[in-house]
Formats: sequence, structure tokens, C-alpha cells
Amino acid sequence: MSGTVAAAEKGSSTTKIPYDFLKSIRGRSVVVKLNSDVDCRGVGGCFSEPADPAL
Repeated sequence: MSGTVAAAEKGSSTTKIPYDFLKSIRGRSVVVKLNSDVDCRGVGGCFSEPADPAL
């Protein structure tokens, strides 16, 4: 059981949250694929509270 706890603690240091991902793409070229199969290309700008992108 202690091995499981140690493995979980080891993995927690590399756990990322969605905010980290969104922060990492700000200012970079991105492609946003919509449900209607339309691709929107641009530079990642800001994101609103529900993570709506602004290119």
C-alpha cells in the first residue's frame, strides 16, 4: 500500500491543470477546430472564464 501512495505522490508533481495548458499557448500559433469541422487559425490571445478562446 505504501508503494501506491509513493507512486501517487511522485505523479502529483507533474500533474497539470487546464489553466497551465491555456497559459502555455498564449501568444503562439494555434488552430481551433470547431464542431462544424471549420478550422480557425490565429495567435492565442486571452481566454474567458469558460475557456472561450480569443484569437
